[in-house]
Amino acid sequence: MSLLGEAIFAHLSHVAPLTALLRTSADAPVRIYPIHLPQAPTYPAITYQIVSDERVFHHGGRSRLQLARVQFSIWGKDTDGGSGGYRSVQAVAQALHEALDGHDGAFGNHLVKCVPLGGRDLGESEPGIYHHAADFSVAFSE
Repeated sequence: MSLLGEAIFAHLSHVAPLTALLRTSADAPVRIYPIHLPQAPTYPAITYQIVSDERVFHHGGRSRLQLARVQFSIWGKDTDGGSGGYRSVQAVAQALHEALDGHDGAFGNHLVKCVPLGGRDLGESEPGIYHHAADFSVAFSE
């Protein structure tokens, strides 16, 4: 896992409104994963991936600043034959947005600035599975 990935996980796993939606109990692991869901996941859950990153250079050489585009996928599943999976995905997406939108501070020991780039609902081939993707621009100091 990259430093940015570790910092994202560390930050999000301590945001109470988000973790309340992503844990079955206070001592259970938070369901935030890099890139892929585990086999037979518990829903809702989040996966994240660093879509692109670039180092910032200045006249004196490389700076400590990294710019990245990070995509979060929020996953849900209907368990009652209704639209509960979709509602859970939307609730987690809102909590994620509130945790990151305009965040200007620390993720652990790293300074971070987050700006939302947009989100969208995506169709899935398996009935009852819901997926929402949200992209953020992240400026990150190494």
